[in-house]
Amino acid sequence: MGPLLAAILVLATACTSPGTPRPVESTRDAGSDRDAPYWSELALSWSTLNEIEDWIHSDAARRDPYWRLQGELVLAEGRVALAREDARNGSVASSTLETRRKAARDGFQRVLDDPQSIPEQRIRARRGLSSAGEPEASPRTPLLVARNAWGAEREVASRLNPVGQKWRRITVHHSAEIPGFTLNGHYDNSVAALRKIQRYHIHENGWGDIGYHYIIDGEGRVFEGRDDRWQGAHAGGDANVGNLGICLLGDFRGHDPSPAALESLRRLIDEYRSTNDIPRDQVVAHQDLKNTECPGKHLASWVRSYSGGRLAASSPLIGTGVRTASAPVSGRATSGSSSVR
Repeated sequence: MGPLLAAILVLATACTSPGTPRPVESTRDAGSDRDAPYWSELALSWSTLNEIEDWIHSDAARRDPYWRLQGELVLAEGRVALAREDARNGSVASSTLETRRKAARDGFQRVLDDPQSIPEQRIRARRGLSSAGEPEASPRTPLLVARNAWGAEREVASRLNPVGQKWRRITVHHSAEIPGFTLNGHYDNSVAALRKIQRYHIHENGWGDIGYHYIIDGEGRVFEGRDDRWQGAHAGGDANVGNLGICLLGDFRGHDPSPAALESLRRLIDEYRSTNDIPRDQVVAHQDLKNTECPGKHLASWVRSYSGGRLAASSPLIGTGVRTASAPVSGRATSGSSSVR
């Protein structure tokens, strides 16, 4: 048995309950290992699975039904195993995970429907179908990408003020477009944009750190921003007091945020409301506090739907000039001045 098959067996065993049988290895003639395709010796990875998928459609696979079906099984089992790893790491949106599980289920079904499959292969396919259909347990709150993981600069503590109280409000922002960056949810793009925002807030605005406590990208990743021991710099002046700031990467004046981003936002808000007794109507859009287009009409609509459409009487508009964003979009500050950094 090559390392790829062994790795899948280990991952599959680790991800199933004690009563779930292990995938069954084929009992085909031992001499068949001499005819095994090259991918059977590769380590389990998404790159390897891509190679297997290409090989399945090759002439070599068509000439050997046994290994073609083995390839289908290994591809499907690998998708399930790696999707579970990604789910535990919180590195992939739930919609992407479900797409991968569906592709795995389709692969298992093709083996079951193929008249050239042997009994052992059909047993593996049936077990795989059952395993691929198991829902993933969702954490109560999204898993965070820590500051050191995205390369955050060290905070300037002398410029920061402690919160000194429980959180009493949550304000939602968007970054708007950031020239030179494609905010498409790709991890590298999200990290690069986040570093730019932090540099701008520290070195141009003179703040102690990035202004937001959390930043969410299009894949639903939640990045740790300013430590929530510190008051934020995102709503302007005294509006920052007791006010947790969450920013979604993207410009939502013309389109909706992704379902993955909104799900992470909802979970994060729910958790902070639960632990700080924040009333639902104290979840607000930036434009509810300041004369700004932030966070865009589509995200603002979601926020108002969440909060029940009620604005607190203690939420006056601050400032006069209409701004589009909470993150830097040019050579000027666009996040709103804050006397409390």
